[in-house]
Amino acid sequence: AVLLTVFGDLFAAIMGKSFGKTIIWKKKTFVGTFSGFAANIITGLILLPNHLALTVPMAITASVVELLTHKLEDNLTVPLFSGFVGQMIVYFFALQIPNVGFKMFGII
Repeated sequence: AVLLTVFGDLFAAIMGKSFGKTIIWKKKTFVGTFSGFAANIITGLILLPNHLALTVPMAITASVVELLTHKLEDNLTVPLFSGFVGQMIVYFFALQIPNVGFKMFGII
């Protein structure tokens, strides 16, 4: 959920400011929102390639929350909401998620 905030926000800001013309909500552009969503999908697929049913709803949630919140609030709300949605999906479908972050950094 935190990495969705990092990469989604980064790509949304860069692409939205560089190429965004059509404003869809306050100062947020269609290009920025779509770029953030694409970055969220790619990030989710890199970290959890076998869990598309988990990464897509989390990416959608992160993108919608990013679109609807203000600049400073989204750094808190995006990981909270997307993490909550992801955790509910894991509980509801009893998914077995590997400890990707710990293995990636050699902690376990």
